Amino acid sequence: MGSQLNVEIFPGLIKDATASPAYLLGWVKGMQYDGLNKSLGPDLKREFVELSNCFAATYAFIGTVDIAVYNYKHILDRYTVKWFDAAFIDPLNIFADFMVTYE
Repeated sequence: MGSQLNVEIFPGLIKDATASPAYLLGWVKGMQYDGLNKSLGPDLKREFVELSNCFAATYAFIGTVDIAVYNYKHILDRYTVKWFDAAFIDPLNIFADFMVTYE
């Protein structure tokens, strides 16, 4: 309750494993089938986690949604006007990232 668990995905990228995007990224990683991969050897141990294009696309999609939420919350901040970003650019970026993730 209220604690935070950090996980290092690869060197330099540390994520909070208790946040909701971590559950989505874990689901994406869990849906990747590599049971017939012959390069794992007899003990099935790896030294590093291989990230797929699907994982990278989902990570980018989550980042795009975060930017869109930030722009919407700060649409009329002092010295900035983010109405064009919130109305046109962010929905287009979300749609484009969703299409890449869907593929």
